[in-house]
Amino acid sequence: MPRIGIFLVFLVATPVVAGVLDDVGFTRLKSELGERLPTGKGISVAQVESSMTVDHDGDNATAAIPTWMPDSGHRGLQSTVVIDASGAPDGVYSGHATAVARRIIGRDLGMVTELDHLATFAVTNWIGWGFLRTGNRVAPDPQRFRVVNHSWASDSRHTQVLRRSDWLTDRAELIQVVGVRNAAGKENSAFMAALVNAVVVGRSDGQHSTGTPAIDKIYMRGRTRPHLVAPLKTGSAAAPTVTSAVILLLSAAGDQALSTRPDRAGNRIDLRIYDAGRSEVIRAVLMASADRKTDNSAHGNIESYRGSAEHRSDNGLDHRYGAGQLNVHNAWHILNAGEQEKFLRRCGFDYEPGLAAEASKRYSLPEVKSPSVLTATLSWNLLFPSGSSTRFDVSAVLNDLDLSLYEVTDAGQKLLQASTSRMDTTETIHATIMPGKRYRMTVSRLDDGSATQDFAVAWQLADGQL
Repeated sequence: MPRIGIFLVFLVATPVVAGVLDDVGFTRLKSELGERLPTGKGISVAQVESSMTVDHDGDNATAAIPTWMPDSGHRGLQSTVVIDASGAPDGVYSGHATAVARRIIGRDLGMVTELDHLATFAVTNWIGWGFLRTGNRVAPDPQRFRVVNHSWASDSRHTQVLRRSDWLTDRAELIQVVGVRNAAGKENSAFMAALVNAVVVGRSDGQHSTGTPAIDKIYMRGRTRPHLVAPLKTGSAAAPTVTSAVILLLSAAGDQALSTRPDRAGNRIDLRIYDAGRSEVIRAVLMASADRKTDNSAHGNIESYRGSAEHRSDNGLDHRYGAGQLNVHNAWHILNAGEQEKFLRRCGFDYEPGLAAEASKRYSLPEVKSPSVLTATLSWNLLFPSGSSTRFDVSAVLNDLDLSLYEVTDAGQKLLQASTSRMDTTETIHATIMPGKRYRMTVSRLDDGSATQDFAVAWQLADGQL
């Protein structure tokens, strides 16, 4: 396989901090659900790590040994089987990898307890033959993984790595969570943040890089990143906190009753994936449920969300915080409300399998008895051809969808708000809904592409006013 030169940096892990699970709504959800809390059982997760050199014996005369493995025997980890996917040296562990793993499956830091396994890949092996198979003609093999956590950064510009990663999400429903670099006030240079189909995560204090680097005509400069934030001190810790929440949601999404279609998603015929567990749905649910005002126990708060024009993105977000801070309590309730078509309840989601070019889909909102705040997110993926086992096609199609909110009267409809980015694959509406009035959301496709575009919408109505 051709050599792939990649310069890697760590996003830096954090020590244990009490209160984070309170701040992101997990403690409340756990108290509310009790034994009904999803456990992650049946879900396989991958953790991709940069290699770091470790002084394994305390002897300066011997060379440090490179490793990327978490210490599976750490008292802070669950009993989940931790697998070395890339051939690390025996008995040598990475402190960074251990800290990340604890955020995913830790006894005190994680949200799930019964993963099938957590497999750890070295970055170079994951990019190469171990997973993506970059530089070869064959397609990546998703195996049985549903989620991949990336708490590493590189300034590489390998477009095929990005395309193969996004292909896995579009074609195989592999959800990837990416932490952004700790570089306050700087534009993102780390190329994995440029992934279109991933969930990109920052810090609630905003002390991280933003946006996307210019790589090619698909992976362009200026998209809104991160998608959401978590109240941690580093991008390395924020990403696995969201990864743990994604696993919890996927565990809940295994309930077929939440989805209107009995069909399994994508080409993963070996796994039970329904609409509620699709990548577009999970990202929409996370973003629609996020908090735009916070009162965290540590590590800072969101300040003045969209308070000035420079922070307002065209897709309804804040350039610094994305949709806001992870709230897994709200996210679970949106997902558990189930898939809904056309006539909506106070929260829920919909997956549309194929919207034709220049077509639209309408959703009627429920009437409210008191002023309520609507938060709704539209999410769709960069599209890829199916590929084959002998020649992999990395061509991609980026379609353009908008999300609009209308007041409906006997005389017609009045546009109240629209999210109309031309480069992002999420759109968000945040508006006050008043009693005694009728409202409608519309998803519109503006491009004239030949292939149909699938998408997801998630929403919630909360009492109050903006």
